[in-house]
Amino acid sequence: MKKIKLFLCLLLTCPSLFSMAQDSAKYHPHGLFIYGDIGGGYGTHGSFKMTMNVIDEKNNVFSLAYCFSSRRDPKMPADYHPGLFGLYPQQTLSMFGLMYGKAFSRPSSVVRYILKGGLSFGTASTPGNYQISGGWFDSNYDYGSRKDFCAGIILNPTMELPLGRKAGLSLGLYGNINYVSPVFGLEGTMLFGKLRNRTVREQSKRHRLRG
Repeated sequence: MKKIKLFLCLLLTCPSLFSMAQDSAKYHPHGLFIYGDIGGGYGTHGSFKMTMNVIDEKNNVFSLAYCFSSRRDPKMPADYHPGLFGLYPQQTLSMFGLMYGKAFSRPSSVVRYILKGGLSFGTASTPGNYQISGGWFDSNYDYGSRKDFCAGIILNPTMELPLGRKAGLSLGLYGNINYVSPVFGLEGTMLFGKLRNRTVREQSKRHRLRG
């Protein structure tokens, strides 16, 4: 139910952001854009993600990303209790990714659609070896943790909303297909850096100020 509410909230938010990003003046969408993004997502895991992106004049997209994902251990004992101050054991992934894709946009809008994917590698930490514990305030189980090398395939289609030349927002889907703990979910990030060229309206305003 929480995932459905989140999805509906994003659907209701997108039209207003889209209308804010529209510009009736002509706009030249091509150029060299170098920018970063930082944000998070939710789905099978809760995730934190940051990325450096380059879009060249032919609309090729190159991205270097880091993503930390976490979820409650699916193999945790059914009667596990974290105690008064404890937390539930988490299965985590710390992954770097290299991605390539294409950017698509229209001259009448600053909204940009990006289709990209690539390879990821990093470490996965998985709780295990649960042993019953008799603490009063601690959890009723002790457990260890195993770290493994993890590799996977990333799929990351996004819609970018560069509301200004140096700041904006993005909404998208994130998937990391791996053999330890596949990750799928919705994500939202803040964009910063050189995101786009000036629109004709912005150029006209700049000339008026100079004049």
